[in-house]
Amino acid sequence: MKDAIANRCIKTNLCGVLAMLVCGCGPSSRPSSSPSPAPSQASAHSSSQVSGQVPQGLGQVPQGLGQVPQGSVQLPSQAQLPSQAQLPSQYSAQSQAEVRLVQHRDSDGEELLRNVFERYGRSRAYSDAGELVATTVDGSNKIVSKAAAPMSVWFSEDRLYVRAYQARVWSDGRKLTGWIRSEDTHNFDSQVLSLDVPAGRPQDRTIVVDPVLASAIGGGAGGPPPQLEWLFARSPMSGLFEGESQFEKGDRSTIDQASCQAISVTNAGEKFVFWIDIDRSLIRRIELPRMQIMDPAAKSPQQVQLVLDLHEATFSEQTVLPEFDPIPDRPRFVKRLIPLPPNRPLENVPASISMNNVRIESKPDASRVGGETVFWMTRTSSTETMQWLQELRRVWSKDNPGTIEIVEDRSVDEESLWIVDHRGTVHFAQSLTPPVVPETMMAVTTDLAAKVNVRERLIEQWQTQNQQYQDALKEASAK
Repeated sequence: MKDAIANRCIKTNLCGVLAMLVCGCGPSSRPSSSPSPAPSQASAHSSSQVSGQVPQGLGQVPQGLGQVPQGSVQLPSQAQLPSQAQLPSQYSAQSQAEVRLVQHRDSDGEELLRNVFERYGRSRAYSDAGELVATTVDGSNKIVSKAAAPMSVWFSEDRLYVRAYQARVWSDGRKLTGWIRSEDTHNFDSQVLSLDVPAGRPQDRTIVVDPVLASAIGGGAGGPPPQLEWLFARSPMSGLFEGESQFEKGDRSTIDQASCQAISVTNAGEKFVFWIDIDRSLIRRIELPRMQIMDPAAKSPQQVQLVLDLHEATFSEQTVLPEFDPIPDRPRFVKRLIPLPPNRPLENVPASISMNNVRIESKPDASRVGGETVFWMTRTSSTETMQWLQELRRVWSKDNPGTIEIVEDRSVDEESLWIVDHRGTVHFAQSLTPPVVPETMMAVTTDLAAKVNVRERLIEQWQTQNQQYQDALKEASAK
């Protein structure tokens, strides 16, 4: 399906799914800043290049709402977030009662869904307390884990506030302000996007005009908030009504004290279920197709069910502004968000370890004279991981001089892999959950076998990229 809610992978790793859900991580992201161990930034070729990428993996879901911080740095008036207060009189509600639309009761599923989307497009106000919930189940359908991320929208006339994963967007009809809530990235290094926007009703293309902010809003497992498309796109969810989509009315159920009708849409073998409050033409819930996941620690295949619950959804006129999550304490206002540079390579890993107690499992291979011995040192409880490493060694050894020794060692962090030369210098460190990218391991190993000082090269490249980031940040300043 071409629409936003279908922008997701079908087969993936469990940790990747939860990271994408909670953090909004997309296909490319800044390496996480987990303290143990720090990931390397070597790429899949022999020069061990480090690449800065669009940051989407942004830590844990922040808890609760807050006010704009009152620090020593004064916010420019055009970017100042209003406190919770009464809206101007032109936004006041004539009535708190919602309009009830009952003419949909005899509609078929496709017509009902079309009419609901039209209702969103005509609305002058809307709000919800939406959240995306991922439920992991095992082969017997037993719940293994749950995770949730915010996905809410508040809209009134020309004003808009969005909470999606860790992205936050506020538009007052003149200025759009966007920021990231993430302790792991120091709230995305305190960058705050500040852009002029056209007057009047928000437009979907202006909300996501910045590519980095767009990635943060839509990079999670559930894609961007579909409410934005329903409210502001010219042809919302047009892909639903194209091709061979099948619409079917399903069960009735009560959701948030409202009687809802299920409309299932099957497209390209995938089934989406919309739960519609037919009295109010509101979508209360969307069930997305289950995703199969690959978790090496699980004994049987697992699946993740994604459900978007739009709690408190209403078209009622908004009489007060929403409660805002705070922007960074010392904001750096920018005209465009700048992707963060990679974390410093090997930041929390010792420069070297003792090789005195390392036992070599194989005899030297005379045919590999001229190449260095490289050690893949690990500590893992997974038999599958060890078999995977052994297979990678076999593949690498076909075309490269030198020798790879796989060593289990307690000096290595649990469920991690370090690549070490024969002197004990640590050149690469990576968590095994999620698995290391094989191409990266191969590139580092090939360089070390050719007597390249990978550690030194990675640090030099990081210094260059960090300086490039600072220069770009200065150029993008909104002041």
